[in-house]
Amino acid sequence: MTERQEFANAQQGALQAAVAASRAKSEFLANMSHELRTPLNAIIGFSETMAAGIFGPIGNLKYVEYLKDIGRSGKHLLGVIDQVLDVSSIEAGTPRTRDEEIAVADLVADCEAIMRGWLATRPRRMAVEVAAGLPAIRGDRQKLRQALLNLLSNAFKFTNDGGQIALRSFLDTEGRLTIVVEDSGLGIPAGKMERLTQAFYQVDASVNGTGLGLYLARHLIEAHGGSIQFRSTVGKGTTVSVVFPRERLVVIAPVRIGALAD
Repeated sequence: MTERQEFANAQQGALQAAVAASRAKSEFLANMSHELRTPLNAIIGFSETMAAGIFGPIGNLKYVEYLKDIGRSGKHLLGVIDQVLDVSSIEAGTPRTRDEEIAVADLVADCEAIMRGWLATRPRRMAVEVAAGLPAIRGDRQKLRQALLNLLSNAFKFTNDGGQIALRSFLDTEGRLTIVVEDSGLGIPAGKMERLTQAFYQVDASVNGTGLGLYLARHLIEAHGGSIQFRSTVGKGTTVSVVFPRERLVVIAPVRIGALAD
């Protein structure tokens, strides 16, 4: 009995230590976020102000290019900080989400607008399809958009110039909202498929990234009751299917089931 009690006490002590460590990590990340965001926002703001010449022109155009690079780098770092905070909240079991009614067509249009901006530097063919009469979905618009953009960014990253990226949305044969991201890119080796959504894992280490995009996409989708599946063939491309349950739909409207599924 003494040994059993000592073992139970040790387990309890280990659990309390783990909870304390997790709390300390969350507090540290929150504090660091504030400490980093404040100067970063200043750097971004001042660089954009100077590049725009609001208080007068910059003498040398090369400096304008440098200022734009500083602004872009600052925004990238700010995005990485946001991703790390999202990972922290997910690991703590407190993902930051809120519910609102979202028109699927509007959500797709948001993503399409950002994708068109990417085409300026990453020329790809792009196809967007939204089935008619889709019901709205209950969820956090910002988080769902972030999840889809993470999937689309990954597709852009691993598709060569001239390749195709497709974003399609429809109801499957069971009436569940399905959003598909397809690309004609490099594809993923079978041996790496299982680790795709692990934090900090990168299929190709030579491609710039934090390895958090797919991890966050999966958890943000699961926080909305959805699921995510990957199908890929090396040299031919990858298809990512995101499926949300009927319970997430605001109105189960009479639509053409599986209209774009084929």
